[in-house]
Formats: sequence, C-alpha cells, structure tokens
Amino acid sequence: MVDWNYIAGFMDGEGWVSFGFRVDSRGNRFLAHNVGCCQSTPQDRCLHEIAAFLKSQDIPCKIHVGRDNGPRRHPISKLYLKGGREPRIRFLREIAARCFVKNFKAAELIRLFEENPTKTTFMEPEMYRRKADEALALYAQGCNMRKACRQAGIAEVTLRKRAAEVGFKLRSKSETLRLGWHLRRAA
Repeated sequence: MVDWNYIAGFMDGEGWVSFGFRVDSRGNRFLAHNVGCCQSTPQDRCLHEIAAFLKSQDIPCKIHVGRDNGPRRHPISKLYLKGGREPRIRFLREIAARCFVKNFKAAELIRLFEENPTKTTFMEPEMYRRKADEALALYAQGCNMRKACRQAGIAEVTLRKRAAEVGFKLRSKSETLRLGWHLRRAA
C-alpha cells in the first residue's frame, strides 16, 4: 500500500533533492532544483505505484526509462516531479517530517522556495558590484574569465561591464593562454 510514509522511505533510499543557484546569460540568478527517485527497470513497478499515488494527490510526475546499458546492467527508471514550484512544495512538506536522511535537504528547499517566490531572483546592484569585484580579483590572480565568473556566481557579461566601469583592462585570449602556460610551468 503506497502512502506518504512509504514514499518518504523510498525517497530516503532511492531519491534525491537537489538544488542550487545558477546564473543565466543576462546575469540573473535563479534557483535550479530537481526532485525525484530511481529504480532499476526490472523492479520499477513501485515507481508506477508511487506515480499513481502522486497523481491522485494532484502532484504531476513523469517516469523516464533510461537506455539499455548492456547485458549485465539493467536500464534505470527515474521518476521526476513536474509542474513547477507549488506541487513540489506540497510534496516536500509531506515527506520532510517523515524522512530521516533527506529531511534537511527537503526543509532547506522549502525555505528557498519561500524566500525566492519567483523563478528569477534579481540581485541588488551592490551585490552585482561586489560579486563582479570578487571575480575581477580572481581574474587578476591569473584565473581565466569563465572560472572566475563561475566561482563568483555571475555571468561573463557582468564581469565585462564591471571591468569597463572601473577601468580594468581584460586580457586577450592569447594573453590568457600564455599566462596559464607560465603559471603551470612555474608550479
């Protein structure tokens, strides 16, 4: 019999709650998240039962069957939650109190959903400047632009704009490659 306790136990063992902030090409920061569980295809009947239960609770989901991985390994079936933030929040609220392993991540994702009510969260201009200055400092130490932007959590466009504002001269691609070669050789 599938109920919320069964689903919480299954999520603890075979599921995932993943999230993180990403930056799009315009420099907007957004919350990327994914909730689901998986099972080897020969035993995937339980996923279909969980999917039927979730659909009866108005929580949309989808089962994806992976490709065959050869004679020794069975394909993996994955159940993903669909339908945006509201169904995921309802799902996470139901399982958070019942999980032992994933209760912290579920509670943390619920908190992030509540703190960021829209998909895109716009950083304040001061935060943009601080993050861009952090990326410029990494860049000045010899980091390439992509890595500096990734570590600071901003888009390369934002770094270029800030560099122009403060009069920081960005290296050409050949200078970056030459600097990287010298840094590797010195190490």
